Amino acid sequence: MQTLERHGHAGWQPKDTEIEHGIKNALARHPQIKLHELKIYVKDSDVKISGKAGSQSDIEEAGAIAANVFGVRRFENNLSLN
Repeated sequence: MQTLERHGHAGWQPKDTEIEHGIKNALARHPQIKLHELKIYVKDSDVKISGKAGSQSDIEEAGAIAANVFGVRRFENNLSLN
């Protein structure tokens, strides 16, 4: 799991549901990623995504997008190829 050190204004941290929503919105803008094929788990700002992707570059892109959403503390990419 990758640990990320980003915190909000004056230590504010978004709720898990807000982080999940942010990840879904960010991934929905990527034309190659099929959001309905992914599962996103957020607990205490730690994120895991799993499911199937069409290519290795899609796996890497989805991981980079999800890991960079504000509020993500740790990130684990469990996507695999179709």
